[in-house]
Amino acid sequence: MNEKKWMKFLTSLGSVVVLAVFFVVGICVQPSLAQDAESLSSAIKSTPSTWRKRCVSNEPDAYCEISFGKLLKFKGQTSWRSVAGIFERGDKRDLFVFTPLGTALRNGLRYRVDAHAPQAAEYSVCLQLQGCQAIVEASDDLVSKMKKGNELLVMFTLGSRPPIGSSVSLSGFTAAYDGTPSDIIQPSAAGNSSEK
Repeated sequence: MNEKKWMKFLTSLGSVVVLAVFFVVGICVQPSLAQDAESLSSAIKSTPSTWRKRCVSNEPDAYCEISFGKLLKFKGQTSWRSVAGIFERGDKRDLFVFTPLGTALRNGLRYRVDAHAPQAAEYSVCLQLQGCQAIVEASDDLVSKMKKGNELLVMFTLGSRPPIGSSVSLSGFTAAYDGTPSDIIQPSAAGNSSEK
């Protein structure tokens, strides 16, 4: 064989080997990924949602998150998965709402408490595990309506579909908002945090 034919043969052989490796790895990894997704989906469905207050205390930069979500235990890890809530730092408060990945970001999000007038919020970020987050300033009036209300209604669009409505129960919001935090995280001097 001349040198050109030999190089072409090695290149095609290399491509076959690489494809074979990807195929074998795909077969070995795929069931594991499917099982993980099924386990996570099962954990999400079987865990009740509730309002919870978590604070990080590092005076003067203390902040709290009062959020509706679920405490998930998955693969030995425990984490809080928020759907909506209020984030407070000093005098600043924001309402945040997560919608699924695939949300039409340009359309923004509309929300309201019970039958009050709908308000608009813009999306700020999409996170791989949480979804897309819309954030808007939470006025005293909004917080008061949430404390007295029954549900936070949210409208968003997935792709080019018609708007989708979803609701978050406000039952338990006032107790979480006005109550003692369920978790207080104290950052160490090294910058790491540990829960108490």
